[in-house]
Amino acid sequence: MSISPALASAAQPLYRVDPIAPPATAHGEGFAVNAGGDVAGEVDGAAFVWHAGKVIRFPGVPFTSFDGPYTSVATALNKYGVAGGHDGNYQPCVMSGLQLATAMRFANGKASFVDASRNGLCGFEVDGINDAGVLVGSSAFRGFVRYPGGREISVKPLSTRPVDNGTRASAIDNEGRVVGGTTIDARTASAPEGYSSYVIHAFEATFEGGIQRMRDLGGLSRFPDTYATAISEDGTVVGYSGLMTAPKTTTLAGPSHAWMWHAGRMTDLGGATSRDSFAYGVNDRGVVVGCAGDHAVRWVDKHIQDLNALIDPHSGWQLTCARAINRSGVIVGTGIFGGRTLPFRLVPTR
Repeated sequence: MSISPALASAAQPLYRVDPIAPPATAHGEGFAVNAGGDVAGEVDGAAFVWHAGKVIRFPGVPFTSFDGPYTSVATALNKYGVAGGHDGNYQPCVMSGLQLATAMRFANGKASFVDASRNGLCGFEVDGINDAGVLVGSSAFRGFVRYPGGREISVKPLSTRPVDNGTRASAIDNEGRVVGGTTIDARTASAPEGYSSYVIHAFEATFEGGIQRMRDLGGLSRFPDTYATAISEDGTVVGYSGLMTAPKTTTLAGPSHAWMWHAGRMTDLGGATSRDSFAYGVNDRGVVVGCAGDHAVRWVDKHIQDLNALIDPHSGWQLTCARAINRSGVIVGTGIFGGRTLPFRLVPTR
């Protein structure tokens, strides 16, 4: 794997590692960071929001007669400390292959169902939230945009065939631009058994006046499937790619290259590595974060750097994946410390 060890020999590491989880935590992951540097994720089966050095946990809540344990996860966080995510027992639903999950909102120390009328249905999850409190995610193969007060818009796919259509909305910015993945009217030449040959493309969409305007962001030459994971305030979109997808869904499979879309052009960010790469976060300074193989990485000016080379080599951390970055350059993700998988926060030192 060819990842630049840029600045590894600097006298002062570029980042300080802040552990997020309480000392007794057995497992955890970091998924989101807001403008103030607060963090959201999951520890020991419970969603959490980390603020001012304190972890607020939101344990899973049973919502059907299915056996537990119920796990909750916070996947997105806005500047007011309101998080979105999901709760569920993560058993495949009969005949669908989806997970039994319900969308959740975490705020002021309390967890609440986004729409209790859908509790017990399959695959209802929140992936993104903006500062206005608008939630985006997926409900049974179809993306949604849900506004405070309960008004909801379904994200229509670009594909027009009568079957096997799907969308998922992964993120929303403060201008209301939504990104994610959609099925399109194209097929690959062949697909492995159990997979569809239908193609998934990343999209960017707006919903002004309730009218959907969706832009197909395209694919990479060797990776027909693409999925968008994040959008910055300047309109840069990042994501990952694949060679095949499960039927109807926007879950990509096969080898992946991270990519960046800016000013109408998609750039392959994974060409310099020999392992799969995924981009999960971007800020409006153009810094992209994600993972390549089992390394947390960042891309600066489209050049990949191993984040492990930018921290104190004696910290005891192995950073495995970066999931989000804010305007100040604070990065959140997951790593290994003391043999345990735990969430981390990286704070720039200069």
